[in-house]
Amino acid sequence: MRKWQEEKKMKSNKKILIVLVMLVLFSISLFGIYKFVFSKKNLTDNEIKNVQNEIIEKEILDIPIDDTKNAAKKNKGKEIPVEPEKNETEEIEKKDDNEIYREAIKNKDESICQQISDQEKIVKCKNDIFFSSAIENKNEKICEKIEDQSKQDYCFDTIFFEKIKNNQDFEKCETLKNENNIKNCQKLKNAFIGQIAKNISDCKKISNIDQKKICEENVKFSEINKNKNAKLEDCEVLENNKNYQKCVLKIATKQVKEKIDIKACNKIKEDLQEQCWKDVKNFLEQESLEKIIKEGNVEKCKEFLEFSTQKFCEDYSLFSRAKMDFNVNDCRKIINVELKKQCLEKVSQESIQHFISLAKKENNKNWCQKIDDTKEQEKCYQLFSD
Repeated sequence: MRKWQEEKKMKSNKKILIVLVMLVLFSISLFGIYKFVFSKKNLTDNEIKNVQNEIIEKEILDIPIDDTKNAAKKNKGKEIPVEPEKNETEEIEKKDDNEIYREAIKNKDESICQQISDQEKIVKCKNDIFFSSAIENKNEKICEKIEDQSKQDYCFDTIFFEKIKNNQDFEKCETLKNENNIKNCQKLKNAFIGQIAKNISDCKKISNIDQKKICEENVKFSEINKNKNAKLEDCEVLENNKNYQKCVLKIATKQVKEKIDIKACNKIKEDLQEQCWKDVKNFLEQESLEKIIKEGNVEKCKEFLEFSTQKFCEDYSLFSRAKMDFNVNDCRKIINVELKKQCLEKVSQESIQHFISLAKKENNKNWCQKIDDTKEQEKCYQLFSD
């Protein structure tokens, strides 16, 4: 029995040993496979790296890939040409010719024109600057710098036109060469004649028909206004409706104001009658206002219905009365700040001189009491200290 147990134990140990041996062999196998696989992987990476280097050499040296080794030997010790980096200034976009042109014109600097790439545009740029400068300074010598003949002629012509305008020497309009300048000069000539025309014969010198009619109308209107004895019927010769209305309103208002015909406003067209009476009323109020202010009659200012007119009347009446009475206290009653200041300055100075003069003349120091300024009042009293 015991022998059997020992045999069984030996068999068991033998199995364990076999298993251990198999495990060791399996481990060795695994290690070999692992090493083999990873060694292959490293080889592949190196091969890929070599191919990449070959491609780079091909691109740089421009030789077949197959000859990279020979090329490497041939170029050994030599610097491989590298494309130079672009300068930062070259990366900045060049200014557009139009932009340079605008800058040159703005600064009135022909030297900036040289930066333009196109030669024709350079010339145009300079010509435009010279033209502008010549006209601005009315300097014909600058016109001579313009290379374009037609532009140069226009430059001379325009400066001459300016001289005609300034001197009002419009008879020389016909000597101009540029059509636009001739037309503009002629218009000014007609307008000028229309303004200074004293009679119809002057208007006949105007070439433009419409301007000639306006001139004749204005002459007629002017003659009626100058005539102190003009009548409403005289306005009938006027064709322009605005001139006619002005004419009848002026004559009607004048006749009522001067009491030549107090019903004159009722004799003109109905749509103008209201305006006529309004003008008469305004005139009478203005006349009355001027009279009240001149007299310094503050109380009468209340007769005006409009509040603003009433206050205007009171302020200026107080000013007038203060000057007449040498009374600074009236100045202090004025509402308008600026007018009050003017009144105080003027009346105060005049009153000092006035009352000192009276005190001396009458040898009476009591006049000194009326002086509003304390220092000036003391000076007045000192005159009588002896």
